[in-house]
Amino acid sequence: MQSDRLVRHLKFRELNYLVTLGRISSIHRAAALHGISQPALSKTVRELESILGFKIFERSRRGVAPTKLGEIVIAQAVQMISNLDAFSARLDAERHGHRRIYRVGATPNPALRLIPGAYMLAKETFPALVVELVEASTDDLLLGLRRGEYSLVVARSSPQDSKTPLRQTPLYPEIGVVVGRAGHPAAARDHRKLQPLLFYPWVLPQFGPTRSAIERAFMRAGCNPPVPSFINYATQLVCDVLIRSDALAVMPFGAVKEPLEAGTIALIPTAADFQLPAYAIYKPLESVPDPVLECLENSILQIASSLEEAQQAAEMQQTRPRRARGVKQSSRTSRSRAAHATR
Repeated sequence: MQSDRLVRHLKFRELNYLVTLGRISSIHRAAALHGISQPALSKTVRELESILGFKIFERSRRGVAPTKLGEIVIAQAVQMISNLDAFSARLDAERHGHRRIYRVGATPNPALRLIPGAYMLAKETFPALVVELVEASTDDLLLGLRRGEYSLVVARSSPQDSKTPLRQTPLYPEIGVVVGRAGHPAAARDHRKLQPLLFYPWVLPQFGPTRSAIERAFMRAGCNPPVPSFINYATQLVCDVLIRSDALAVMPFGAVKEPLEAGTIALIPTAADFQLPAYAIYKPLESVPDPVLECLENSILQIASSLEEAQQAAEMQQTRPRRARGVKQSSRTSRSRAAHATR
C-alpha cells in the first residue's frame, strides 16, 4: 500500500462512513443515516479495502463486523475526525469570539480532588476557559476518548492496546485501606486474614483496573474476593452507604482521609496490601496543539504533585534500593495515620 495513493483517494466523508458502519454494523442503516444508497456505500467500502490491501469488515447474514485490522482503521478514523472537529471548533471560536467548551472525563476521585483546583489554576491564565466535567469509569472514559468525546481524561492507569494508542502521563499511585462505619464491629481488632471480613456486605467499584487490583489483593491473601452488595466508587456516596450499614469497602486512603479524621467512618485494620493502580492523564497520541488544553493539563499535574500520595511516591523513588520495603512502610504509615485520626 502506497501512502500517496491513500492520500489521493481518502476523503473525510468516507471516514465518517466507516465510523458509522463500525458502530451500527448495518450497511442498510448506515447508508440511510448518510443519505446515500446501500450499493454506493458498499462500493465505497470495497474501494477503501482495495486501497488498503485488506478487509475492513467481515460480512455475514447478521450484518458487518470490523476485522482486527478494521478496528485499527476505524479507531484511527475516529481520531482524525475528532482532530478535524477540534480544529474547526477552535477556528470558529477564534473567528467569532465564541468560547470553546473543553469536555474533560474523570473517575470520581480525581474529579473531586484534581479537576476543580486545576480548573481554577488554568483560569488564571485563560479567564474565558469553560470546562464540562463528566464522571465515569476508566473503561468508559477511555472508550469515549478514542471516539473523540473528550479533550482529555483523568483515570486509572491501564495497559495500552493496539487500537488507538493514547498518550498516558502518570500522576500518582494510591494505597487502599479497608473502611467501615464508626463503631463497626470489625474495627475493634487487627485482621491478619481477610476471610472473616467476607461475612459483611461489601461496596466495590465497577469492573475495571481498581476492581481488579482489589480482587487480586484478596486472592494474594488466600481467599476469594468479596461479592458486592453495592457497586459504586464515588467517595461521598460510598461513605454514605457505609455510615448507614455494616458494609465495608476498600478506598484510597487520600480519598477518605477527611471522613476518617472527622470520625464518620473508621479504619478496619488488616495486614493486606491494597496497591491500587496509579492515576494518569490520557490524551490522543496525535492531536491538534492547543495552548488552553496544555495549560489545563499542566494545572492538573501541578495539583496532583501537591497531594500527599505524590509526595510519598517521590520519597520512595529517592530511596530506590529500599523500594519494596518503602511501599510496605508507606502502606503501614497510611494505616497508622488513619487509625490515629479515628481515635
